[in-house]
Amino acid sequence: MKAKEKLDYANWIPVKLLIASGATGGFLAVLFGLSFLLSGGTALVVLRVLLAAASVLMLCLFGYMSYAHKLLSYEGGGIQGKI
Repeated sequence: MKAKEKLDYANWIPVKLLIASGATGGFLAVLFGLSFLLSGGTALVVLRVLLAAASVLMLCLFGYMSYAHKLLSYEGGGIQGKI
């Protein structure tokens, strides 16, 4: 008879999600910076506003998810082990 092993459900926030959101936010921020190399009219201003908003949103999501990943890890906040 096998001894009961404690189940390890890992973390609810996968590392791939952190990498994807951070890379997307960084890529959008680079595009925002590169948009200043172009000269244009109203359409370019609208594009810059959209790129800035999207990059800030993705980088905030990355920060929030990183914090949640840390709290849910066994090494960090240990909340995952208490659930």
